[in-house]
Amino acid sequence: MLFATAATLFAQERDVSKWIEIPCPKDAQSAEGALWNYRANYSKHEWRVFLDGQKVCAVLTTQTNFATREVPKFTPEAENFHRAAATLKVSDGWLVGFNRGEWGGALYWFNPDGTAKYRISEHQIVDFVETSNRIFAIEGLAHLGLSEGSIISISQSSNQGPWQVTTQCRLPQAPRAIVQHSDGSWLLVLSDSFVSATPDGKIKTIVQNARWRSLYPNSMVLSGDVNTVCVGMRQFVAKITLKNGTVSFFVPDRSYLNQLPKEDEDGIRNVYGK
Repeated sequence: MLFATAATLFAQERDVSKWIEIPCPKDAQSAEGALWNYRANYSKHEWRVFLDGQKVCAVLTTQTNFATREVPKFTPEAENFHRAAATLKVSDGWLVGFNRGEWGGALYWFNPDGTAKYRISEHQIVDFVETSNRIFAIEGLAHLGLSEGSIISISQSSNQGPWQVTTQCRLPQAPRAIVQHSDGSWLLVLSDSFVSATPDGKIKTIVQNARWRSLYPNSMVLSGDVNTVCVGMRQFVAKITLKNGTVSFFVPDRSYLNQLPKEDEDGIRNVYGK
């Protein structure tokens, strides 16, 4: 009975449609707006979203090493890079992106068993994106007052030739996650906004001044009806309505909401005004 109850609770926790909405104060510069942000920023919970059939689900990143695609059996390392940010299996081995934030990044090719490699570029890879016949990646950096990035195309000049990179389009800020829409466009969560992009580089802003800059979005899925996207991040899963850019924030229940010590909250209220 206990096992069955635990399994039911876990299933409910995963299913984002059963979560509750937590209102976000409209004025980010108000005391309540600042408190909302600080509480979430210091949360120990971070959600990664995925699709289970047509159902949008989420798991805590601390609960699982959630892999959305095949990963190499070897541990990719190069120069001072010891942890891959993203990997992609290709015909002659692996594309591996490293991203150490303000300490730099690089895109590498490795052979199938990892015994040979070469540097392709110095891009700070966030994730790879595949279409039916092309490979892309999102790359960039958000640090202090800097936020920049791009979508790059990765290809071989000939069969088994060296891999090379060209810039597909520049992005207004650093990217955090990307999905492809059924109409062929891309939807991108950026450090400070949410945009769509066409393969020829046309950018359309859907959400400006997004409230997730310090919540570090890490994943995104498109709903089955293609009307909304869900974004995993620290403390919340955000739902974005594509038609009007409305953003809502959800948790499984209020026990997942972080609370700050009273003296910290009082200090924030004194700074921003009661």
